[in-house]
Amino acid sequence: MNGGNIPYHLRVKKDIERRLFVEQLRLISKVYDLEEYTYIGMAGPFSEDFKLMYDRFNFKNFFSYETDENVYKRQAFNIPFTQVHYLNNKISKSIKDFPDIELKDGSLKSIEETVLWLDYTGLEYEFIDDFERAIGNFGIGSVVKITLLAYAKSLYPLNKELALVLEEREKRLKKRIGENYFFEDIFQRDNLKDREYPFALFELLKKVSNKALEGSPIKFLPISSYIYQDGMTMLTFTGIIIERDKEELFLSKTGFESWEYGLFHTPEPIKIEVPFLSLKEKYNLDACLPNPPENELDYFDEESIQSYEKFYKFYPSFAKIV
Repeated sequence: MNGGNIPYHLRVKKDIERRLFVEQLRLISKVYDLEEYTYIGMAGPFSEDFKLMYDRFNFKNFFSYETDENVYKRQAFNIPFTQVHYLNNKISKSIKDFPDIELKDGSLKSIEETVLWLDYTGLEYEFIDDFERAIGNFGIGSVVKITLLAYAKSLYPLNKELALVLEEREKRLKKRIGENYFFEDIFQRDNLKDREYPFALFELLKKVSNKALEGSPIKFLPISSYIYQDGMTMLTFTGIIIERDKEELFLSKTGFESWEYGLFHTPEPIKIEVPFLSLKEKYNLDACLPNPPENELDYFDEESIQSYEKFYKFYPSFAKIV
């Protein structure tokens, strides 16, 4: 699965999730000066999240890591602004070398506070290890986000008796993420069913992030987690590194305690489930919310309206420009 090659107008839920990330950074900026931050991510061929971050935040540096040679070449052609550095390497290098980043010419650039998005389209031991290392290496105020494939059928499809399927999924997951991250209390076989599996991965990330700074005066504070499906099921998990004795102050200043899209409001991942709308449908629905649509829009059921109402502020509009 290569998410970077899926057209963005077909990835409405990912776009909503991206805009929710921007909103989290806006709230964090009430406490930390993001203009001094470095943004590190995996831009893909079109650098969509980099465009959004450049538009909303004046980050000091932008770095993108890419291992696919063809995608790397497309990035250079599609570069949206001159401040972004595209590096043909694994993003894990930025974590291992922190606080230094090696540029294309071999020179080193030192960075401090960081927003890191590990935007993976699969699930491997290395990805979770990158997440844990980043939390352990980065400084106070740094934001770490990870996206993982949470599609149970990618481990093993439902083509046999359920008990045999779950047994096979257990074997394959253990091989994929390694003994260190296969916690038996989390990955019981019932938790490898299609619906339960993303929530099990969420518990894994919670446990790993807590373990990374165990016994330290600083901690990783989980802020949000989302499940969405634009083809396959994905899970995101985002948090910030803060001093343990300043958690209450951070929450009061940012307003995360009352933010309805975060883990303080709902202690489990939030599912982003919205209908796919035409531009005309979107504008007409926006005009009638919070009331149910009438007349020509009555083909939307109540559940679809409720799900759209929850996320409509973040729902993207795609239109052809001539």
